[in-house]
Amino acid sequence: MNLNTVLVAVAWDWVEPVEGKCDFALVDGLLAGARKHNLHLVFLWFGSWKNGISSFVPGWVKADQQRFRAPRSRAAGRWRFSPRSAT
Repeated sequence: MNLNTVLVAVAWDWVEPVEGKCDFALVDGLLAGARKHNLHLVFLWFGSWKNGISSFVPGWVKADQQRFRAPRSRAAGRWRFSPRSAT
């Protein structure tokens, strides 16, 4: 098909699992693989939520409900992240 571009998802939880300590090893590996195969990457960043579910938010955000509001959704009682800080 002669395609040269790949869409890749990257989530906040995967890059900053501990507050203030970012690890871009995953991103670096994706970039290295793309370069090796002469491909372009388009990163799809999941920062807080996708499709109404906050599965991409780091655990440290979910655990600190004083700083980050965490309302429960009506659907299945799932935890949802609100980007509004309580500070």
